[in-house]
Amino acid sequence: MNVKFLFLIPCSLFLYFFAAGHRAHAEEGLSGETEPQSPIVIVVRHSEKRIPSRKDEEHSFAEARRFYVAGFYTASSWNDTGGAGGAPGKISSSWDIAAGGRVTDNFRLELNYHALAANYDIAEYNYGTTHSLELGGYAFFLNAIYDGRIDSKFARMHRQILVPYVGLGAGFAQINTRGEDVEIGRKSSPAFAVLAGIALEFGKTFSLDFGYRYMQIIAPKIILEEEDTGISPAAHQLRVGAKINF
Repeated sequence: MNVKFLFLIPCSLFLYFFAAGHRAHAEEGLSGETEPQSPIVIVVRHSEKRIPSRKDEEHSFAEARRFYVAGFYTASSWNDTGGAGGAPGKISSSWDIAAGGRVTDNFRLELNYHALAANYDIAEYNYGTTHSLELGGYAFFLNAIYDGRIDSKFARMHRQILVPYVGLGAGFAQINTRGEDVEIGRKSSPAFAVLAGIALEFGKTFSLDFGYRYMQIIAPKIILEEEDTGISPAAHQLRVGAKINF
């Protein structure tokens, strides 16, 4: 046998096994590429910001500032009243204080103290003279007030500065007098009031108040020279004040 053929035999075996191994590795790689892979799922968690609804905002201001106190300077123009002799009313000034609470953003209740200061000239029928009558004392009112506060989906986009309001009040007045020869037959008398105005708000804590009130004291029986004058004090009042919310 030729020596060259003996040398080729191991070389051929080596090449055969090398080719077989390479082929197996290639088939294994192909099978790995064709095998379907599981998709990678990425879970992203985020917190959703809840947009306040109209119902949520209905009581937002009332919840933040439930109570308030207020003080007013009050200028009063007292109506002409009385019997045939007449009792011309004059202009006077006094003051008010109030404390209240909000039931909702638009509705509130308050207790109102008013310092009475009424001036009249009462004609004396028998002698044709007049008496200067000064009424003092105080009045208490329970006021129910509606605020024109905006309640809409646009409330979050602006801040309301001007808040108009209307209200009704009922209570009583305790009257005394400084006039000569004048008596008060009923010192405690029922009273009522109608009010309206506008508040200028500087944030949620402080506001200025500009208002009007019509007030009447019912039949206090003001007696002059043993005769009932028929005066039922009533006034148109302008009020300027400030309110603090807390």
